[in-house]
Amino acid sequence: MKAIKKVQKTLLGRLAHADLSPEDRRRLMGTLFYSGKQDRMARFWILMFFSVVIATYGLLADSTAVVIGAMLLAPLMTPIMGFAAALVMVWSRRMRQTFSLIILASLFAVGVAWIITRVSPDVLLQPLPDEVLGRTAPNLNDLFIALAAGAAGAFATVREDVSASLPGVAIAVALVPPISTVGIVLGTSQYDLAAGALLLFLTNIAGIILSASLVLLVAGFVPRGRIVQLGRRVWTGLIIAVIAVLLVSMPLYKAMASAVRKAQITAAVDTSIKKWVDDKDLVIRDLQIGSDSVQVVMVGLEDPPKVGDLAQILEQDLGRPVDVQVVWFTGEEESAMRHQESGRVEDDIPFIPGI
Repeated sequence: MKAIKKVQKTLLGRLAHADLSPEDRRRLMGTLFYSGKQDRMARFWILMFFSVVIATYGLLADSTAVVIGAMLLAPLMTPIMGFAAALVMVWSRRMRQTFSLIILASLFAVGVAWIITRVSPDVLLQPLPDEVLGRTAPNLNDLFIALAAGAAGAFATVREDVSASLPGVAIAVALVPPISTVGIVLGTSQYDLAAGALLLFLTNIAGIILSASLVLLVAGFVPRGRIVQLGRRVWTGLIIAVIAVLLVSMPLYKAMASAVRKAQITAAVDTSIKKWVDDKDLVIRDLQIGSDSVQVVMVGLEDPPKVGDLAQILEQDLGRPVDVQVVWFTGEEESAMRHQESGRVEDDIPFIPGI
């Protein structure tokens, strides 16, 4: 506890030496907060609507260029930066205002994307595009991107001479595409994918708020006297932001660990199959790995070796038994005779848990 207080005192003491001019501080407050500015609030909702519409159609069309356009148009970064500023300034009312705006804008985005999906019947009849699926399985890399983008965004907001970099920050952090993805997959009743997209969105918000708060402190957005007067409350706000990042990082770490484990097992299975095929003229066309099964689709003029041999090799290499199914087509067009065999080493213990 004493060590924490010492770090707190040292950090806040150093931050007290940084300070923005009153003019710069007023400029930032005018940029980040919408209080009493009805015209700006109206522009916010108009831009929010169009950015969600563009993002949703871009995601459904699997068009990266269109999605990037939506990122540039989206205004959601402003209230998130405003929340970070209110957090370090210990402005409770403005924290509530910006937080409420973020929540309302997020629900609005989900609703618009859901409606677009439901009125597009072809979406329900086709597999989801890669642009959508790519935003349903976040990992720790996404958190690191959000932290870096939040820091860059806060720096560009504080420094007018680098404000031209803000569009790049908007592209890097991608706030609207994930929340639009939530609406899309809810519209197709794929709730597990919606949870993944929502996690990505929350990861982006948590990462931006934490890193932006730190940059605003270091850059002198908080006056020196306020740091001395409210140092403990400032520190408490930062701790809450850190806790939020830690909470989202746990499922992200599990997702990354699972992906690494799956890649390792896939590589091991691929090596085992190549060992089994040896020098035969056979090509692996598809490989499906389940919790206790492996299916391999092969094409070639030569007969494949016995499937039981592959099951034994896999058990030896993976240390666990597995159901094996080999589908073989003769000829490159895969339209000739089809041969299918199955083999199993007698044991019911699964060899790839959780995949």
